[in-house]
Amino acid sequence: MAISVVAVQGSRVKLGIGLEEAQFLLVPGSNDYVSNGYVITTTLTGFSKIQQAFVSGQNATATGWIADPVFVVTQMGAAVTGEGFTGYSQFLFKLLVVTSGLEPTASSDIGGAVWAVTVRGF
Repeated sequence: MAISVVAVQGSRVKLGIGLEEAQFLLVPGSNDYVSNGYVITTTLTGFSKIQQAFVSGQNATATGWIADPVFVVTQMGAAVTGEGFTGYSQFLFKLLVVTSGLEPTASSDIGGAVWAVTVRGF
């Protein structure tokens, strides 16, 4: 089962011309952690491109993990060619176990944990 990405009602705000920010709740199922993290795409967030993502809250169950949005550097190709960087099409929502600093194994049970993630994009 994939992680559920639920938009927080009324959280989408305009930050400038075309740039918006929205908050989402990331709710994993039981025994469904994916190696290297969950893939969160523009389709799931409603953005054309994602500029930034950060964890802005969590419930008590989620305190057992360190959660980080991770962007894949290979998606920055346009910045290297001089065309300018417009944003990412996805990011990985990656977890590390607080007590060990290691990533949970595939299919680890992180059910009951909920993270609030703020995403900026256009």
